[in-house]
This record gives sequence, C-alpha cells and structure tokens, in this order.
Amino acid sequence: MPRDEVLRALAEVSPIPLLISRQRDGEILYCNEKTATLVGVPVHELVGRHTLDFYDAATERASMMTELRDKGRVRD
Repeated sequence: MPRDEVLRALAEVSPIPLLISRQRDGEILYCNEKTATLVGVPVHELVGRHTLDFYDAATERASMMTELRDKGRVRD
C-alpha cells in the first residue's frame, strides 16, 4: 500500500482531530471526521477552505506559523 494511503487510513481511524493545511496560504488539504465534528462543518466543505476562516484573529495564525518555523512544530 502506498505511503499516502497508509497515512490517510491512520488519520481516518485516529481518535483525535487531524487537519493538514498548506503552510503558504492555509488552504485545508485534508481533515478527518473528528475535525469536522469539532468545528461543525462537514469534511467535504472543509477541504479547500482556509484555516484563517477558523481563527478569531489572523494574528493567531501568524504566531503559530512563526513558532512552526522557529521550533519545527506547534503543540496545542
């Protein structure tokens, strides 16, 4: 099974919400059903939207992206 298929299968059965977005512009490329339930939007409506749609303030994403760049990861 190709690696992408394995990763998708793992994400689908994960008990935690998972979302993958493009760093450049925040476009949502993938999310699992747990994420959709958490935000109250069906998966097929989330994919293609932008993560900025879900922040109270755009500066929050900027802070998170700075942390990702500086530390290589973001938690919580």
